[in-house]
Amino acid sequence: MSRFIALRSSCFTVLIVFLATATLLSQNDVKKIKILESNNYYVSSKYKRLVLAPDVSAPELVQVREYVSSKVAMKGMRDTQQIFRIAAWFHSIMRHNGGIQPPQSFNHLDLLRLSESGLQTLRCQDMAQLLSDVLVAFGHVSRPVAIQTRDAAYGMAGSGHVVTEVWSNDVRAWIMIDPQFGVVCKNKDTFLNTYAILTRTDDMRVQRLSTITGLTKAMTGDTLPAWYKNFIRSYNGSIQMQMLKHGTVLYTMILGLRNHDQYLTFQGLPIDNTMFTTSYEDLYFDVNRVMLFFSYINHPEQQTEVFTKPHTLQEHQQALRRFAAKPEYTVHFEQTMPWIKSIALSLNDTESSVITSFDDDLPILLKPSINTVVATPLNKLGIAGLITKMKIFYGSDQEFDKYVMAGSTYIK
Repeated sequence: MSRFIALRSSCFTVLIVFLATATLLSQNDVKKIKILESNNYYVSSKYKRLVLAPDVSAPELVQVREYVSSKVAMKGMRDTQQIFRIAAWFHSIMRHNGGIQPPQSFNHLDLLRLSESGLQTLRCQDMAQLLSDVLVAFGHVSRPVAIQTRDAAYGMAGSGHVVTEVWSNDVRAWIMIDPQFGVVCKNKDTFLNTYAILTRTDDMRVQRLSTITGLTKAMTGDTLPAWYKNFIRSYNGSIQMQMLKHGTVLYTMILGLRNHDQYLTFQGLPIDNTMFTTSYEDLYFDVNRVMLFFSYINHPEQQTEVFTKPHTLQEHQQALRRFAAKPEYTVHFEQTMPWIKSIALSLNDTESSVITSFDDDLPILLKPSINTVVATPLNKLGIAGLITKMKIFYGSDQEFDKYVMAGSTYIK
């Protein structure tokens, strides 16, 4: 009798274990959607504030592009290499004169030709604007940046300096270039923007563009780097940039650094439409990015059954087996690339589409397993922006665990 009871107890235990295992398996075979990797983050539309040529195919910019291309060898260069090569050549033809404004009738090509022939000198602000426009002619997002001393409101002549900043897709950042002195600044291997140069207290190296691009060799005993470091940091009062409001109204955005006061004059002279900010992000934001918005094609009609009725965990899992979201999407695109031409979208390196109408949505169906979605914007001059990449898994927990146990390089 005791043996019979023991046998019944053993069978009952086995049954419980079997039912528990079956329940666990039923819970784990729900196919789930998991984002494994992604840089698909929100990027603001502040790029629309930038004062840029509306069309890089404008005749004047085409002339500049053709003229500079005839002077500078840059075929096959990456973004930053091309930017530095153009800037190095630009500096080599410039001569500075702080007091003479060039005639308003001169266009970009006139200034380049006359400067190269030695017949035209330029102020720092004219150099910064001209270099910015030259880089724009090649499809690079660029802008002049004014920096001022703490007493700039009623300071003497020389209370301000103007440099150029350009966005590099290679380093995913803004880089300061000083066309008057032909230099950039670095911290270790990182090129710095104007804000970083004026606010960092750690070591900073000043490098000549001609040395970086290989046009000249580094000079022993070169005193410019040490002198320039002190020179540029004397303008740590504020940073100014011209921006657009509603696409038409030009105003000056001022970020105070050592100068925390608001002001309406520069060297005692009027400045129009000033607006002050305390936010670094108002001046420094990413460009040339794409954001992906996923909308489900099908929403289960029975989803109320999942959410409105009381369920045990087991019942909830069983309901999800029937109604869980399936990775069938339409994808909407938002982008922050000036002069955009298209967006290239690839799925699992096999399916690819080119989007030229950014109001249209694109259907995407993910397969069971790991899916890789890659979107790359391209501007009208063939410059590719930053890549937005997502790795998305679709499958059960058991299938996911197999990838982990197999040491898949896709799983973090």
